[in-house]
Amino acid sequence: MAQAVSRELLLHLIDLCVTSYGTNLTLTQFLNTTTVHIMPSMNPDGYNISVEGRCANSLGR
Repeated sequence: MAQAVSRELLLHLIDLCVTSYGTNLTLTQFLNTTTVHIMPSMNPDGYNISVEGRCANSLGR
C-alpha cells in the first residue's frame, strides 16, 4: 500500500521530540525556545479519501 511519505516523516518527528526531550540537549533547547506546530493530517491532497489504483475521478490524489 502506498503511504504519504511527508505524513510519516512528521509522525516520526513528533515521536523524536517526545522521546528525546530532556536527553538531547540541542532538541530540548530548541523546543524550549520555539513554538512548534505540526499538523500531519490536514489532508490538502485528498489522501484520506483516495483509493489506490483508481485515477479516473477527481476525488483524492
